[in-house]
Amino acid sequence: MVSGVGVLLVSALVMNVFLGLFHPGLNNQPGSHLDHGWRLAGMLLVGFGAALIGGCPVRPIALAREGDVGAGAAVPRMLVGGGMVHSWAVRSTLAGVTPGGKFATAFGFLLLVAVALAYQEKE
Repeated sequence: MVSGVGVLLVSALVMNVFLGLFHPGLNNQPGSHLDHGWRLAGMLLVGFGAALIGGCPVRPIALAREGDVGAGAAVPRMLVGGGMVHSWAVRSTLAGVTPGGKFATAFGFLLLVAVALAYQEKE
């Protein structure tokens, strides 16, 4: 399996270089910006949300395949969330982080803290 992934990565790299689409670094990447603080905040939000649903965001996909109903509900929510980000223009662009993206990140942290506090185990 590791060799298959390696072949996939090398062939993608070769095709991107051949087609002139390879740009090393963080500049000029689609959907990328140089506001590293907001990039970190977004990934912390993803990690916090993943911790609340039980770990890695890919884990619910595997659990849903095994018949876990709760994980099965998490998968469409992730897809709908990604669609909402793009349709509401909350996503970042090469120009930088949008004001809506900053608001959504801050609101997401507040929402996840509220969920974590509401569902914490009582002693």
